Amino acid sequence: MTKKSPEDPMSLPSFPIERFEVVAKQRTLKTEWTLDQADDILALDPKAMEELTQILTKEIQEAMNREILGTLYSIPNYHDFGIPVKI
Repeated sequence: MTKKSPEDPMSLPSFPIERFEVVAKQRTLKTEWTLDQADDILALDPKAMEELTQILTKEIQEAMNREILGTLYSIPNYHDFGIPVKI
């Protein structure tokens, strides 16, 4: 591991990179509503369905980010690289 040299302020610390297996998980979302409910939503705002989709997309992304950070935080010595993680 190289250390930051006082003579070279642009040198970066190095760290080991380990190989590990990555497994993708499939996630499925399901929702149901009646035509009357869909009509009521669209009567309130024609873009309501689009906005609901955007809200759900953001929530899914945030949940996945929390899971990734939790996994990274559980790696031994991860905090030694100066990467602050708050969950």
